[in-house]
Amino acid sequence: MTAFVPGGPPGRQRIETMTSEEFGRIAALLRAEAGIVLAPQKASMAHARLAKRMRALGLASYREYCDFIESRAGAAERREMLNALTTNVTRFYREPHHFEELRDAALPPLIEAARKGQPARIWSAGCSTGEEPYTIAMTILSLAQDANELDIRILATDINPLVVETGRRGVYPAEALEPAPKPLVGKYFQRMAGDGGEDMLSARDPLRQLIVFRELNLMGPWPFSRSTWPVRAPLGMVTSSVRPSLKAIRRVVPRMASSRSISSRARTSTPRGGG
Repeated sequence: MTAFVPGGPPGRQRIETMTSEEFGRIAALLRAEAGIVLAPQKASMAHARLAKRMRALGLASYREYCDFIESRAGAAERREMLNALTTNVTRFYREPHHFEELRDAALPPLIEAARKGQPARIWSAGCSTGEEPYTIAMTILSLAQDANELDIRILATDINPLVVETGRRGVYPAEALEPAPKPLVGKYFQRMAGDGGEDMLSARDPLRQLIVFRELNLMGPWPFSRSTWPVRAPLGMVTSSVRPSLKAIRRVVPRMASSRSISSRARTSTPRGGG
C-alpha cells in the first residue's frame, strides 16, 4: 500500500529552489540516518537528485518535501532519499595495492585455516554494485581453486538495496572488467548479450558461491557476530561525493576493530571521503 503524500500528481512541475535552511534539514537527516556528511557545496547535486523524487511524489517545494521525510509517513521516502544521495563509485581492482595486500598477506593464512576446517570470512562493508567483492572472490580463487569446497565466504553489504541487487545479479559491461587479469575474466565470467545487444559479462557460479549480498546500514544493528567476520575489505565506506561524520567514524570503526583477526597482518582501511 502506498502511503498518502500531500501534493499534486506526479509530473514535470517546476521545482522551487532549495534554500540553505532546507538543505540543512536534508543534510541533518542524512547524517542522522546514515552518518554521512553532506557538505554545503553539494547543494546543487542534492537539488538535482531530489527533484526527481519530488516530481514522483507530486511535490513542488523542498519545504513540503522536508516536512514529509521528517514525518512518520515519510519513512519509505527517507529510504529513497538515502539511495538518491549516496554515490556509488567503484570498479574492479580499484586501488590494486589493496588487493595485493589481500593476496600476499591476509588471504594465505585464511585459506590455510579453511583447509584445516576453520571458517574463513571476509566483509566488504560498502560493496556498492559488487565489483569489489567479485574482485576479492577472483583473488581468492587465484590462490585456491578449491575455495568453493572450503568454508570461505565474502559478506558484501551496502546501505542501498538497489546497488546490492545489482551486485547480486553479477552482470557487468565487458569494459568494466578491463582492469582484471584476462585469464581470470575468461575463467570466471561468461559473455552474454545485454538487452540492447551490448557485450556483457556474467559472473560464473564459482564466484557467486563465495559471496553473500545483504543490505546493511553500518550505523544500525549488525545482524551477525562480528567475531565471525575477521577481515574487512579495503574499501572506504563512503565514496567521493559524500563523507562520514566524525560521530559515524567513532561509532563504526571501533565496532569493526573489535572483530577477532585471524591474520595480524590483515589491514582494514577506515572510512574516508576520497574517491
